[in-house]
Amino acid sequence: MVLNPDEIFGGMDEFFGRHGMPVSIMDMLNSLSGMNFTGNNFNRGTTEQQRDAIPVCKYSRAPGDTENATCSVCLTELEEGEDVKILPCKHIYHPQCIDRWLERSKLCCVCKTDVLRGPETRRPGCS
Repeated sequence: MVLNPDEIFGGMDEFFGRHGMPVSIMDMLNSLSGMNFTGNNFNRGTTEQQRDAIPVCKYSRAPGDTENATCSVCLTELEEGEDVKILPCKHIYHPQCIDRWLERSKLCCVCKTDVLRGPETRRPGCS
């Protein structure tokens, strides 16, 4: 016997949509990301004060590197002397890019390290 998903789930999108519920798997996952298992909303991101505590540095290519690093949020190459934030896991981002991410999540978007639990990152030239 072969099951046809349209026969099994047919009409569910319409039902969910009619009741203001997410209609796709991605919509469901996105809505659940801001809820705990009891269904109560809670903020999973960082506060403005926590984001401001992450040092801002001037980017400089590491000795021996032949290419500049790339911001994993906007996917553009970092330029020499440009302001960057370095998370405790050592991943580097444009401040405005990672701050928007960290409003929603306390985890590095590359390695999923909790940015509030890692060692403090200080480099010369960081403020």
